[in-house]
Amino acid sequence: MNKDVQRSNLIAFMIGTAVSTASVSSILTGCNVLRPGSNTPEYDAAKRDIESYMDENGNYIRPEGLKGEKKKSSSAFASMIGLGEKPADKAGAKQAYLEGDALFEQAKNAEEDQRYKLFEQAAKKYKTAAKLWKSSAMEQDALFMAGESYFFADKLPAAEDMYVRLIKEYPRTKFLDKTDQRRMEIALFYLRYDAADPQAFYELNFTDRRRPWNDTRRNGVRVLDKMRMDNPTGRQADDATMELANEAFRRENYIEAREKFEDLRVTYPDSPHQFEAHFLGLKAAIETYQGAQYASEPLDEAEKLIKKLLKQFPNESKEHREFIDRAYAEIRYKKAERLHDQATYRMARGENTSAKIYLDQILVEFSDTPFAEQAKASSETIAALPGEPVRHFEWLANIFPESSRTRPLLEAKGDVK
Repeated sequence: MNKDVQRSNLIAFMIGTAVSTASVSSILTGCNVLRPGSNTPEYDAAKRDIESYMDENGNYIRPEGLKGEKKKSSSAFASMIGLGEKPADKAGAKQAYLEGDALFEQAKNAEEDQRYKLFEQAAKKYKTAAKLWKSSAMEQDALFMAGESYFFADKLPAAEDMYVRLIKEYPRTKFLDKTDQRRMEIALFYLRYDAADPQAFYELNFTDRRRPWNDTRRNGVRVLDKMRMDNPTGRQADDATMELANEAFRRENYIEAREKFEDLRVTYPDSPHQFEAHFLGLKAAIETYQGAQYASEPLDEAEKLIKKLLKQFPNESKEHREFIDRAYAEIRYKKAERLHDQATYRMARGENTSAKIYLDQILVEFSDTPFAEQAKASSETIAALPGEPVRHFEWLANIFPESSRTRPLLEAKGDVK
């Protein structure tokens, strides 16, 4: 069979239709069967269908925001029975927005008490404008300005709510960086307030308009986490991560702090917080070490961080060299302690050959620690002792079948008797 025919049949089979050889050949040669010109009615109709939806009058409308995009799939039946969204009042929205702008400008130069009232009134006007013309650039601007008005009115929870609504509806809003800046200020205020005056989560707030109803600190953490989720590559994503790590460190939650510092080091390598993430991460790693009976991973991480600090941040490290040197000595001490505990455990079981391995490692790698002298004395003590514990009832053990799968192979080679 001709290769062109084979190729045509294969493609026809793959697309699941009885495409003729001539049609498939035209697809392969890149003709306009599947790529119509931009000046054709079919192309324009497809483009409109993708980028817009048709209203009840047959006009194509460009959607704005997530709700606007969902309108394309909404049913006509829902609108007929009154469940659909009300038509936009564009004139009313524009008028409310202008009134909000006027109140916003008045508030800038007003006295403190009057200024707060004017900003709140402006926020209400902006919210009205957003409600009257949903899925539009007007709504996007109005939600942002409502957030700004509440922010300057010192109603921070209400401002944060407006910023969240804006980003939820318009994830790629032009105000994304500005809202991140505002939310960062709100979160930092919550955290600093709680640090100065800690309150239990069940204590309610009825008087301070700047704070949420309760649990100010947790709300600050929530705002920072929401920032990271909404805009993980934004200008202040690394700042939010650093603040979360610092907050965990301040509360002595070193496990969480260690994770957040590592997140910043890995995810934001160009962040100006890199030195602090390494330095404080070193402290957190040492604090999370739980002792010789637990994993050595925190010590290994801390040792790596010391090497990175001295190599990547030589100038900054000079100011903290005393702490770094002390931390390095502490790490070596604890690593030697782990080996000594293992050696002591093996010696107690009569496994002197295994114990000697740990003791020799102390003498070679940690000769500058206090455990070196103890390792030397222990090595001399077990030198004349059997390498393995004596099996007093070996005849009894031989009665039972051998569970090791490798022993028969070793016996066949003559390595085991």
